[in-house]
Amino acid sequence: MFIVPCKFDRNYPVIFQCIESIKTHMPNEKIAVVDSNSADTSYLSELDKDIIIYDIKNNNYTLEAFYQAYLDNQDEEYFFNIHDSIIIQSDLSFVKQKDLTVLRYWHSPPVPMGRNKDDSDLVDWANPIMNQHLGYGVPAMYKGVFGPIFMCKKKVMDDLTNCGFFNIKATDKFEACAMERIAGIVLENLGYDVTNALQGSGGEIYGNYDETYMKKIHLLRM
Repeated sequence: MFIVPCKFDRNYPVIFQCIESIKTHMPNEKIAVVDSNSADTSYLSELDKDIIIYDIKNNNYTLEAFYQAYLDNQDEEYFFNIHDSIIIQSDLSFVKQKDLTVLRYWHSPPVPMGRNKDDSDLVDWANPIMNQHLGYGVPAMYKGVFGPIFMCKKKVMDDLTNCGFFNIKATDKFEACAMERIAGIVLENLGYDVTNALQGSGGEIYGNYDETYMKKIHLLRM
């Protein structure tokens, strides 16, 4: 099952291209679109009738979208957690052999946690909220997961739920960026290999990445 969060912009209606690419290369997979409180939701009525729509006014970015659709589809064995700006380039059925496959990861350091909207270190936001919900904070060394975009067996989503990960809610784009780092930390803490990546490692947005399986359209939305 594909879970696709969407912050719709009529000027960049990438959701339609995303869905078309899924149907081209993975025609037997269910597709769920979770709206991220878009100002314009008219696009939902333009989606194919077989698309599962969650018009839930999600304000907590991609991970909350993944979580809500997962909760409502407990019979699914595998979840492709992607973005509406992802274009599927090839059949991805092979990833189901692994517990977890990410699009890309990076090492921290050298890639930092980043800066919050008040220019404070996002570690200052991440540490207390991680300790509250997970019982541990940001380690000295870890790996981040780009997006976070990841494909996984249901047991991975179960483990993320049970450990309290989805209780951490990003409320703005800055915190959502920190969640890429926290996702990598938590997945590794649970014993999953985040280096199993379609595009390998790299912390740069505009890198020379292998787009054999997925292509990312960068819109830099807030």
